Amino acid sequence: MYLFADLKAKKCAFYAPSEMYAILFILISMYLICGTFMPRDGSKTKQKILDAAYALLLENGLQGSSIERIVEHARITKGSFFYHFSDKDALLLALVERFALADRNHFFETLERVDRMSGDDPLERLLLFISLFIDQFSSLSDTYPGCLYASYLYQQGAITPKALVVIRKAILFWRTQISTLVDATRQKYPPVRNVDTESLADLFTTIIEGAFIVSKTLEEKLLIADQLKHYRSYIELLFRSNQYRPNLA
Repeated sequence: MYLFADLKAKKCAFYAPSEMYAILFILISMYLICGTFMPRDGSKTKQKILDAAYALLLENGLQGSSIERIVEHARITKGSFFYHFSDKDALLLALVERFALADRNHFFETLERVDRMSGDDPLERLLLFISLFIDQFSSLSDTYPGCLYASYLYQQGAITPKALVVIRKAILFWRTQISTLVDATRQKYPPVRNVDTESLADLFTTIIEGAFIVSKTLEEKLLIADQLKHYRSYIELLFRSNQYRPNLA
C-alpha cells in the first residue's frame, strides 16, 4: 500500500499499487497536456499568449497567425493554450477587448495630463490634447507596429461579430470624447467654416490610422506625428482665425 496525500481535502488515503500507478499516469498526462500540474498563476501564461498573438497579428495578420505559431511564439504547450482559450476566436475576442481597454485608458490618461497642464480655455485644451499625441509619436524609436483594429478589419471574413462590436464601440468612444472637446471649443470660438463636429472628431482617428500604414510602408517613424501637426494647424486655423480676421464691412 502507498500513502497518498489528498491536499485539497486535507487528508491522507491508502492506495493499492495498481491504483497508485493509475493516479501517477493521470498526473503525468496532465503535465504533458497542460504543461503543469496546477499552475499557481495562470494569468501569466494567459498574458504570454495574448502578447504573442498581438505581435504575430500585427506582423502577419489573422491568416498568418495560427494557433501553432502563437503557441511556438509564446513558448507554451498547446494544452496550455486550450486551458485558457477554447479556440482561436475566443483568443481574438480577448485580445481585442484587452486592446480596447488599453486604448480607452490611454485616452483618459492623456486627458488627465491636459487637465493638469492647461486652464479652462477649450481651444487650448483641444490643441494640447493633440500636441500630447504628437509628442508621443515623435518619441518613437522605430516605426509604430500598427493598430490591432486595422489588422482585424482588413480581414472581415475572419472576424467574429462579437469582436466587431468591440471595435465599433472603441471607435465610437473616440468620436464621442473628441466631439466633446470640439463642441466646447466651437461654443467659445465659432469656426470660420461650417464643420460637422463628429466628422472633425473622426478626422483625428482617420489621420492616425492612415498614417500607421504610410509610416510602416515608407519606414518613416515621424510621419504620424507630422500628420497630426497638420491636424493641429487645421484646428487652430478653423477656430482661432476669427479673432484675427480684418473687418471688411
